[in-house]
Amino acid sequence: MRDVLPDLDHVAPEWLTEVLRDQRYFQEGCVTAVHLQKMWPTAVFMGAHLESQYTVHASAPLPSQLFLKTPRPDFIVAFPLRGQKEVVFYTRIAATTPASLVVRCYDAVYAPEAKKVHLVLEDVSTSPFQATVWPLSPVESRCVQAINCLAQLHAHWWDHTSLAQHMGARPTEIFIRDLFIWTEAEHQSFRSTTKSERFTKIHKHFEGSIYY
Repeated sequence: MRDVLPDLDHVAPEWLTEVLRDQRYFQEGCVTAVHLQKMWPTAVFMGAHLESQYTVHASAPLPSQLFLKTPRPDFIVAFPLRGQKEVVFYTRIAATTPASLVVRCYDAVYAPEAKKVHLVLEDVSTSPFQATVWPLSPVESRCVQAINCLAQLHAHWWDHTSLAQHMGARPTEIFIRDLFIWTEAEHQSFRSTTKSERFTKIHKHFEGSIYY
């Protein structure tokens, strides 16, 4: 099994070539260049847009832009297992899910010893069908599309026997109760701030996460 990406400094043509060859996206040719474009932190991960170039001998058409997710270093300390289930989702659940319901994943690796993870995903920020432009909310028709897509994903896996095997047992009543208590406390804290503080907090934590 391939090693997890240690950090963004290790993003290089050789690494991306190994990733795409291992996932059988091509056997001939290689990545000639990969550039880190916009990078930003969200509440739980670091996001980076990658711009890549390939040799003319690449055996399959590949995207020139990709999206890389790695955990925030400060978040790993508090939540060391963050990202583990996301890797399971993309490697086992998404692999058998209709392609129209999930973002394409080119690579997903979790290292339990190092408690690190990386995901190389389709960069949907380049799609002409953008839901919205930050900080505006999506129009109603886009919201309906998003909800319908999520509903289809749930319907596809509803009561599926392998879901619990891959993703773990359903949340207990105690877990759900504690989650509601935490959410209510966060909501009260959020409401106590000014509009300017709210905007800054949302922008800092969730910029870019609308797509991922």
